[in-house]
This record gives sequence, structure tokens and C-alpha cells, in this order.
Amino acid sequence: MRLLFVEEFKKDNPKYSYSIETPTKEKYRFGETYEEIIQNIDIHKTSASLDMCVFKRNSNKYERVQNIEFKHKNTSIKNIGKDVLKLLREEQNGAFILLLNNTNSGTLCNKNTNRMGIFNKFYKSFTDFKANWNNVDKSIQLLILSLKEEVLIHRKINKTDLNNLQEIFFINNGCENITEIKENGWNIA
Repeated sequence: MRLLFVEEFKKDNPKYSYSIETPTKEKYRFGETYEEIIQNIDIHKTSASLDMCVFKRNSNKYERVQNIEFKHKNTSIKNIGKDVLKLLREEQNGAFILLLNNTNSGTLCNKNTNRMGIFNKFYKSFTDFKANWNNVDKSIQLLILSLKEEVLIHRKINKTDLNNLQEIFFINNGCENITEIKENGWNIA
């Protein structure tokens, strides 16, 4: 998916440059588990990598304007959490692009306390790390694609949205299939 995204990006954005696996400006220490990410939140040890960064040329230098993370399948809370933390802590706008094979209520928002859907993982990550939001003017775009349903949903998260995370991620009400997500600021394409 990342290679296809880069090819489309190059065609549609000739005035911008990009880099892959770019070191973060901020320093991190993630550990082996999600709990270790939380425990190490204030330990800034080394740069991490961002899947893709977009640059705009200003005079004779390139300015980073967008950080992008890619994931696939119903990945672990640790993988979602570390990427959400990077997008929050880095100064630039961010995008989190997630590719799913298919979706149902268990994949997106699971009411079962033993399993977590994608929205549950986003909710927990944004809630646990929201104090690390860097730059009040930036936003983070969330994009979720389902191959089977051939649907993309997207939503922009701003700093003010951090007070409304339960509603954004359907924590109290639950949700169904991706094709039915048309509220709480989510758009379907």
C-alpha cells in the first residue's frame, strides 16, 4: 500500500518532496509492550522512524509539513499506540492510514472486553497520549480502508477533539460495519 500511495503522491503533488522511514525530530523509548510505552513516556532516548514524511521547499531548504504512518490488518494496540504517540508529539500535521481486509463490528469497535477493535485502540491511544499533543494548530487525519467493502472512511482530529474521543470512536454506542460509519465527524468515500 505504501508503494502505491507514494506513486500516486508523486503524480498528484509534483511541488512536494517525500522521504521514507524518516527519523523523528522528537526522541522516544517504546519498549516491548503498550504498557512500556506508557511507562517510558518521559524517557526520551532515541529517534524513531516515520513511515513517510512530506516536505515543501521554502527558499533553499525543505520544510517538513506532514508525517504519515501506515498500518494493515487489526494490528496490536502497541503498534497503534506508538504511531499515535509519534504523530501527536511531532510538530507537523499527521496522517494515520490503516488498510483492513474487511470490517464488521468486532473489527472497528468491539464491545467485548476481551478484544479490541480499531476504534477501541485509537481511543485508548489518543486518551493515554493526548497530553503529548505538540502544536495546537496541527491536525491528524485518520483514514481507514476496507478492501472487501471497497470503502474508505476518514476523519480529521484537532486538539479540541481530544475532549470528545468517546463520541468520535463510538465507545459508548458501538458501531457496525464500515459502510455504516457516517457520523461523529467521519466521512465515507
